Amino acid sequence: MIEIPVVDPLTFSFILAGALAAGFVDAVAGGGGLISTPILLLALPGAPLAGVLATTKCSSLAGTAGAAVSYTRKMAMPWRLLLPGMAAALPAAWLGARTVSHLDPSLLRPAILAVLIAMALYTWWRPESGFGFGKSGGIPPAWQPYAGALTGAVLGFYDGFLGPGTGSMLVLVLIAVFGRDFLRASGAAKYLNLASNLGALLWFAPAGAVMWRLALPMACCNLLGGVLGSRMALKAGNRWIRGVFLAVVLALIARLAWSLFHRT
Repeated sequence: MIEIPVVDPLTFSFILAGALAAGFVDAVAGGGGLISTPILLLALPGAPLAGVLATTKCSSLAGTAGAAVSYTRKMAMPWRLLLPGMAAALPAAWLGARTVSHLDPSLLRPAILAVLIAMALYTWWRPESGFGFGKSGGIPPAWQPYAGALTGAVLGFYDGFLGPGTGSMLVLVLIAVFGRDFLRASGAAKYLNLASNLGALLWFAPAGAVMWRLALPMACCNLLGGVLGSRMALKAGNRWIRGVFLAVVLALIARLAWSLFHRT
């Protein structure tokens, strides 16, 4: 069991505000870990990295679940691809979380940085009349369960092993491969991300890595942020989500580039 460093009320409030903001951003375009993880590292400089990652996973699980429910109340979900994807993502994320204790995740940073740059360029240069605005058909329906399972397995493993940008990657795949618009891709991505968060947590929790006294109040704030973010996305629509998506991906690129070149 990881001991939680003593935090004063102001620091505790700072952590909870970060969890709320992370839930909001994650519900719209993914990338909530870009907020919650650095805040926890800054607020708890003596905490082990495993404890920080496990605690943020627990927090984001609640926010993702809240956002998923909010989206489902307003639009139909593509269960034909989501159920196989979730079934593959859960064990893949568990395996990824287990693997991270044996391999250095920083080895993947250059490849992930290249993927994020490609995502940003692809989204930016595709015309708004097509990409992410419901004008592309995607792969044939008969193939979607298999492609969904492959998506869940690959990005589920990545989420458990390293994590940054998983939600945003899921949104992009759901748009580019399955032909969803930004709004429907954001909603569907929550279920795949929910399964991958749960899978990773099933490894971290028995290992005693979760700082529960922080994780539970953070989860409540992340849940509130997730519900608010999903409601805002449903109200504002595709164009606004696209802007948030690009901002999150660019921030992820900056963060990974900094960590790669400064070895942090």
